[in-house]
Amino acid sequence: MSEMLEQIAEAIWREDHRFARADWRLNVRGEERERYLAKAKAVLLVLRNPDPAMISEGAGSIHFDGDPYDLCVTVWRAMIDGALEPRS
Repeated sequence: MSEMLEQIAEAIWREDHRFARADWRLNVRGEERERYLAKAKAVLLVLRNPDPAMISEGAGSIHFDGDPYDLCVTVWRAMIDGALEPRS
């Protein structure tokens, strides 16, 4: 399983358990962990297909001189930022 999948699952779990002092990696196991990993996978599957705002933000960040890795990271972050911005 990917680190991103784990991070998303943990973020969802933390949102559901805002006042919990338990540690995700140490205390969340079994079926509960699998439920949150399934939710995280659903999030990633949706993010696989960018919406128009994400495409616009990503396209706007392409004017970049440098390493292709940095370009990918820059475009991906811009697209995710576009998805997170409130719509009018």
